[in-house]
Amino acid sequence: MQTSVCQKSLPQTGPILREGYNTYSITDLNALAGGTYFQKFLLDICGGDQAKAVYLQAILGYALTGKATEHALFILHGPEGFNGKTTLANVLSHVLGDLTHTISVEMLLQQKFRRSPEAASPALMALKGKRMVWSPELDKECTLSSSEVKRLTGGDILTARAVYEGQTTFRPTHTIFMLTNPLPDLDTNDAALKERIKVVPFDQRYVDDPKGPNEHQVDTDLPDKLKEKSARILVWLVQGALIYGKNKKLPECPAVIKDTQEYFASKDVIGKFAEECCFDSPGSKLKASDAYNAYQQWCEEEGLQEESSRVFGEKFSKLFKKKRETDGIFYHDIGLK
Repeated sequence: MQTSVCQKSLPQTGPILREGYNTYSITDLNALAGGTYFQKFLLDICGGDQAKAVYLQAILGYALTGKATEHALFILHGPEGFNGKTTLANVLSHVLGDLTHTISVEMLLQQKFRRSPEAASPALMALKGKRMVWSPELDKECTLSSSEVKRLTGGDILTARAVYEGQTTFRPTHTIFMLTNPLPDLDTNDAALKERIKVVPFDQRYVDDPKGPNEHQVDTDLPDKLKEKSARILVWLVQGALIYGKNKKLPECPAVIKDTQEYFASKDVIGKFAEECCFDSPGSKLKASDAYNAYQQWCEEEGLQEESSRVFGEKFSKLFKKKRETDGIFYHDIGLK
């Protein structure tokens, strides 16, 4: 039984379509009414922020095109649950059917052991031909893998192998949306990684007993009501693709810019320590152990979780020149306030 309003048919146009491409069409033209209901839902979960609602429409419409040229990882973030982002993902999966896919979040995270490049990679193979790819909730103690995020969002040809089959290559058509409450750690010194990340805030909550200013009465029938508007939602997605295509770039959204910058700042604890407690001092040097002790004391005073001495050394040495000398390891041209 076909559950999505967007159904697939084999191409009948000969050389007009690339080999292996399929065409999709709306199958219920009588269902095109009611788009305002979905738009109201979207504006509600955006807290009335019109710029954010347009941004969401543009990125979801962009994903529908299969271009994968933005090289972006969109993090749909709500500091608490019941904020509408999962409902949005589930409804869009219903609308688009097999054009969507859910991956294991581990595909985007640092792993202790690397898989052999010759091993079967069915999880990667499953991305072939998809448009919207959802990454579900992650654990609190997780770190993004810079290399994997870049590989899966980079737009380069991917090589994968299904179980018991030979390797194949394919052009990525997917855009990844991570749905999460806790934000993952990341290498804040990796500029190429940071350029790909866009944090879209979901700060409204839908609960049984709303009390706060951002809390609203939950409607348990809402997902089914939205799915009834599937054909109109598909049209809305196409309109989002047109918004993106008009300027060939994503629209600016102040809330996304703000939350993305705050995300980077919150994860760059060592950078904040350097900014608040250190200063440039040409010709001076600071013993590595003294720098780490000062960092530990600062973390305790600020109520922050400290990194290990190894991690601190790796990150701090990217900010200040580090040199091993006969009487120890030192950072050069630096002083403590």
